[in-house]
Amino acid sequence: MSYNDNEMMATGMRVPIWDGSGNFNAWTDKVMTALQDKGCAIAVVRDLRRVTADEPLKRIFSAADYKTDGQAASVIKNALSDIHDGQFTDMTAFEIWAELKKLYGTQSADDLVNKIIDLFC
Repeated sequence: MSYNDNEMMATGMRVPIWDGSGNFNAWTDKVMTALQDKGCAIAVVRDLRRVTADEPLKRIFSAADYKTDGQAASVIKNALSDIHDGQFTDMTAFEIWAELKKLYGTQSADDLVNKIIDLFC
């Protein structure tokens, strides 16, 4: 398993690089711990930079929201291997996290079989 030394300097933690193999849930636990230590875990729970239907249309995003989202996105991107280069450009931390969960999260056996068939057939 490889690690990003730049992220270790930034967060003080060794977060493994996700390359699409291994235990995704264990990886997300380690990344979430790094996000919590950095004080920006809220950005993957609630999208800080996007207006949703249940929020006022004229929501003003604070500088703190942008900073928190940027920090969280940086932690996540630094914990991804080169196979994801450029894949998450212009996405919020919330969107990146949701996309990773969609791509690699726990799936039923049928979903996994179908994904393998799609990849190799």
